[in-house]
Parts: sequence; structure tokens; C-alpha cells
Amino acid sequence: MNIKKNYVKTIYSDKSKPFTKYPNKLINYLIETYNIKKDSKVLDLCCGRGEFINEFINFGCEGFAVDIDNICMKYFPKIIYKECDLVKDKLPFNNDNFDVVFNKSVIEHFHNPENILSEAYRVLKPGGLIITLTPSWIHNIKNFYDDFTHVQPYNKVSLKDSHEMMNFIEVKSRNFIQLPVLWKKNLFSKFMLLVSLLARYLAPNYLKKKSKFIFFSKEVMLICTGKK
Repeated sequence: MNIKKNYVKTIYSDKSKPFTKYPNKLINYLIETYNIKKDSKVLDLCCGRGEFINEFINFGCEGFAVDIDNICMKYFPKIIYKECDLVKDKLPFNNDNFDVVFNKSVIEHFHNPENILSEAYRVLKPGGLIITLTPSWIHNIKNFYDDFTHVQPYNKVSLKDSHEMMNFIEVKSRNFIQLPVLWKKNLFSKFMLLVSLLARYLAPNYLKKKSKFIFFSKEVMLICTGKK
């Protein structure tokens, strides 16, 4: 039995992790924030079920994805999928091919990110954008290893360094709270950010199971971007 190939089927089964509107909100936020154009060629590394790259496709991008299992095709057959094991394989694409390489909740599953990041750099066009999202070790220290396939934690500094060491430029790394209500630039968003911070430090952890707001206030992500 292949644990890697059963990961998505088990951890992200339809029953335990039903589809939500979050992928649509996240990808629209990234598109607006980083000025991603329609008709861009976007590659999702280790796409899982494919809900994130599918939202790029819905926006008008040409969506490609790699993983070791083709479960994404069950849900989103428009994805241009190719099998690839990023522990050891090269990406099955030519150099200077993509406008954007996206990966979410991926890099923490690899002992050494060198192959992933060097291959992402290779297939990006000059000026192309990498977007990496991973759990923040500082905010997830108590539960990071709840997923036993997590092997490499990151903070803002180490995530930035890992990208710069692979020759990405204009690298920026920051905390990212997965609450769309906080992403808008208005007074209500600023108020809700304060509420989220209070929830992070004052709400007991058992409430994470009862409130998504509290859950995502506590389990902060990192987002790192860079260009080729």
C-alpha cells in the first residue's frame, strides 16, 4: 500500500474535508493582489483534489497540475494533469514555461525543498511568479505534527531564505490568516483583525473544533512570493 497515494483520499476525503467556497476566495485574492492576468499559464505543485488550480482555470488561466495521484481528474477534468513525484522527479515541462507556479500546504511535507524550488524556478518564465503557502511554525507548534507526513516546519525567515537560495528575487514572506473577511482594506477588516488577534491569544484551543474563525485565527499560514 502506498501511503503517499492514499494521503489525499484519506486526509482530504469528501467526508472529512468537504469542498467549500474558500478556494475561490483565496485564488481571487491572489489574482488581485499579485496582478495575475487571464490567459496566464499556472502550475499547481502537488495539487491534491485540484480545487485551487480549478479556480485559476475558472478565472481564465491555463491550469496545469502535478501530483503522484490523479484524483484531481475525478473532480476537475479540465486540469492539464501530469504525474510527478517531486521527491525525486523533474517536472515534466520545458524550461521557461509558466507565468505562475503555485503551491499550498506542500513544502512542509518534504525534508529538503531543493528539488521542488529548483524545478519551480526552472519551469517559470523570466519574471514569472512563485506563490508558496505553508503553516507558520510559530503559530502551529502544538499541532504541526498532527499530520504525520509533516516533516519540515518554516518561519518567515527560513521560508524566505529557502526561496532566495534557489535564486528567486524580490522574495517576500509574511504571515497569512485564512479568513477572507480580513483581506479587504477597510475599517471593518481592520476591526476583525483585532478580533482575530484576541481570539488567537484568548480563546481556548478546544473552541477550534467549534469555530472556523477561531481555528484559522490560531492556525496562521505563511505566504512567500518571489520572481525569476
